[in-house]
Amino acid sequence: MRRTLLPLFAAASLFAGAAAAQAPSSPPPPPPDSAAFPPPPPPDPQGAAPAASATPAASATPAASATPAAESDELSALRPSRPARRRGLWRERLRLLNASLPPLAERSRESRRTDILVNSISGAVTIGLGFVFSPRADGSPHPAQVLLWTQGGLLVAQGLASLAFPPARERLSDAFALLPQATVRARHARVRFGEEALDRMAADGARRRVIGAVVGVAAALIPMTVIYSDQIFSGQPWPEPSELNVIAFAVSGVAIVQALTPLFSRSAEERLRDEYRSRLRLLREGAEDPD
Repeated sequence: MRRTLLPLFAAASLFAGAAAAQAPSSPPPPPPDSAAFPPPPPPDPQGAAPAASATPAASATPAASATPAAESDELSALRPSRPARRRGLWRERLRLLNASLPPLAERSRESRRTDILVNSISGAVTIGLGFVFSPRADGSPHPAQVLLWTQGGLLVAQGLASLAFPPARERLSDAFALLPQATVRARHARVRFGEEALDRMAADGARRRVIGAVVGVAAALIPMTVIYSDQIFSGQPWPEPSELNVIAFAVSGVAIVQALTPLFSRSAEERLRDEYRSRLRLLREGAEDPD
């Protein structure tokens, strides 16, 4: 009877393990779209000297023909000054950061609260289901109890980790929002902090992708080790029917693939950083003298 029921418990628990593996330890906020950064304004057109509209009488006089030095002075006066272009580039950088970082923190906080609530409730229910089964005759836990308690413990641990270790995108975005921007020096310091925060958030997002993949793989392999411990370590015959064993290993394999998929993509923080750098490169190319 035990050999018949254990594969059924394997299939059911592995479906739950696959769902748990899909949920990262700290879900990133929605990926930035094209509206995350407002489009940069077109570069100021280069001032061109207006065409001289002189009357025939005026053109005939020697005073109408300006010297090359005078024409150069007129063109220099029409072009925007270098400090003005620097100020414009700093202003656009600050505008991009103000439009992206503060909303990012709020979206991330809402997503993390939902993740903590779902993981905590799912883990508590899974652990509670383990008490439905009776221990073995020798007093050791039933294999289904070990399976359910292990799966529920992983879910609760994910929720507690999300609660105890908030992602860098929340902490740094909140710190950026508190920085003053009343003076030129304060605005420059705000821009520098914001750009450094983007790099630190991208690095934190990459680390969390790796941690989430490791947790997902563990959530898929631990139930299989618990269910087939006798077959793996003691060499006992596999449970019958064999089709259920195939289903159990297939579901576990799908869960592992889903857990490893984020390793081959970029996190929301990394995409946000790349989007900002792309916009900043366009701004620098439009500036005559970028700093």
